Amino acid sequence: MISYMTGQVAAKTGGSVILEVNGIGYELAVSTTTLDLLPAVGQQVSLFTHLQVKEDGLTLYGFSDQTERDMFLCLIGVSGIGPKIGLAALSALRPRDLARAIADSDVARISTVPGVGKKTAQRIVLELQGSLALQEDTAAAGTSPTSPAHMQALAALTGMGFTSDEATAALEGCEKTDVSSMVRYALKNMGGRS
Repeated sequence: MISYMTGQVAAKTGGSVILEVNGIGYELAVSTTTLDLLPAVGQQVSLFTHLQVKEDGLTLYGFSDQTERDMFLCLIGVSGIGPKIGLAALSALRPRDLARAIADSDVARISTVPGVGKKTAQRIVLELQGSLALQEDTAAAGTSPTSPAHMQALAALTGMGFTSDEATAALEGCEKTDVSSMVRYALKNMGGRS
């Protein structure tokens, strides 16, 4: 399984990004939320991923953070919900807002997602309400950093050889807003723990 990718943004289109990793261009389908958070073409970025294997091919999905990916996996686990509607939901609502709507049985709000009618929204609520993974998403969604600077700092740290978990932990609590300061903060944080 491909958990995440770090590479250079080669191109951005309406619903996907091409990420160049070691000379290979990978096309990842993304939500508009993730697309908006991506840095400019030519810049490095780390994206969490989900690989869908079907009889007619492979599709790679990219997410700005783990919370968005976890919510996507919850959604496509609902009967009758495919990746297209999963991405549409994450484009229309942030993971935290979607989790809250599900927890509150807010069928009207979920029905605002393109391609989701009242019956589908009710099914999403019925199958996901009270699920442990969704509760974890709701708790984490408020604190999960998704800024482009944070993503670039993660990419820089993983490019230095640190694992994604190490880089994420080292950036925890960072209030800096520019990439170089965030990287310095993380390196100092890592040095303090060794």
